[in-house]
Amino acid sequence: MYRVLLIVFVVIVYGSLYPWDFHSTQLAASPLWVLIHSWPTAIDRFLFRDIAINVLIYLPVGVFGFLALRQNVRTAFAATATVLIALVLSSSIEMIQLFDDARVCSASDVVCNVTGAVLGVAMGSLYQQWFKGFLARVETAEFLHPSGAVLLFYTWLAYQVFPLFPALSRTKLGEKFRILFAGESVSPLETFTYFVEWFVVAQLLESVLGAERTRRLFPLLLLVLPAKLSIAGRTVT
Repeated sequence: MYRVLLIVFVVIVYGSLYPWDFHSTQLAASPLWVLIHSWPTAIDRFLFRDIAINVLIYLPVGVFGFLALRQNVRTAFAATATVLIALVLSSSIEMIQLFDDARVCSASDVVCNVTGAVLGVAMGSLYQQWFKGFLARVETAEFLHPSGAVLLFYTWLAYQVFPLFPALSRTKLGEKFRILFAGESVSPLETFTYFVEWFVVAQLLESVLGAERTRRLFPLLLLVLPAKLSIAGRTVT
């Protein structure tokens, strides 16, 4: 549980500070004061989108934070500590974003993050036996304690979705579709390279999962291709 929680922390910190374009600045007051007074000035569809995203990304903090702490302490303490951890993590990241050119410090994000953690704690409490059973399954253990083949697969998958940050702009999506359907985007050499690459991935999965399970999984894996259209800096040719 603690290992999974650590992975969740790393992903949140990475995604919240991407693209890591920091700068020095002179603030009018302390970062905490700025955070407390940084509420949205307008209500629009982008605000509702941000609310949904901020609640969602802190659900795993609540779930796995509660399950990890619950192994050693009582339920009430585990729930309270998890919510406080989410509050400290979210507040710290928001104050750091004051020094990140591509980011904006927002108190509403903290509220949404903590709300997500609270919902995650509730999920962890209600379904803790299911989560523990899922993580204890042999199939899950194989992916949490990877062999060489699985580790190589993870590396390839990370490369496919790097930089792991969504780009939800309709304008950028339109530009990517224009590139996709442009005739000059077809390269025989790249086509052959990608063919070999995906063939090797299929072989890796067969060595771990077997042929039958690989045939069921592989169509889902192909969703990586259209997913690139929603990833910052990536496109599909």
